[in-house]
Amino acid sequence: MLVSPGGAAHGASPPCEPDGSKTLVENRDARVYQIARERSGHSTLYTYGCLRASGSQVLLASDAEPSAVFPPPAISLIGPYVGYAVDTDSDPDAPGGRVTYVEVDDMRPQEPGKEEVGLVVNAGAKDVARVGGLKASKTGGVIWIACPAPPDGPLAADPRGKCTKPGTYDRVFRARLDTSGTAHVQQLDRGVGIDPRSLRRAHGSRVTWRHGRRKNSAKLP
Repeated sequence: MLVSPGGAAHGASPPCEPDGSKTLVENRDARVYQIARERSGHSTLYTYGCLRASGSQVLLASDAEPSAVFPPPAISLIGPYVGYAVDTDSDPDAPGGRVTYVEVDDMRPQEPGKEEVGLVVNAGAKDVARVGGLKASKTGGVIWIACPAPPDGPLAADPRGKCTKPGTYDRVFRARLDTSGTAHVQQLDRGVGIDPRSLRRAHGSRVTWRHGRRKNSAKLP
């Protein structure tokens, strides 16, 4: 969800660096941060992506929904785009509401009434997954590595570190939006030898990852 930018008053913190915020990922163009806000005696944690040039912000996740983003390297900034994986639960008190998504949002300000929806796709082969690595493209596409996950437990959590090393049956996916706004997802690789944290940008618009002793590569969409 795009949040309207607010200009910083003289001496106040820049829009992308509010007081009390914690950086998750940043570069010269943008910053992803978390901030806790108190309301009616209750603290809620929000995660935002913010474009420095305009101060425009996108709400990525919040405890209120509830939802949570996976930590780096499952967050990717490139140009005005932020790619990330978010674990959501529409009904924490009942089974079946848990879903993990991969999303890519354009953080540039959009004209009211002409907002464009970013890429939103399921993160794994099942509703719930963990995401070990993710890279967004300059055109709003994305490649990521997903690991299997139980349907319960804390959101965006990997308590045993299974999505930080090879050993589970992981999958590599690529997704893009076509000109009509339809999402297209392609599975690029799968197997127990994939290293979820090995995803790297290569020359041009390619990325690489390790599968056993092999280094595989694919073009970002």
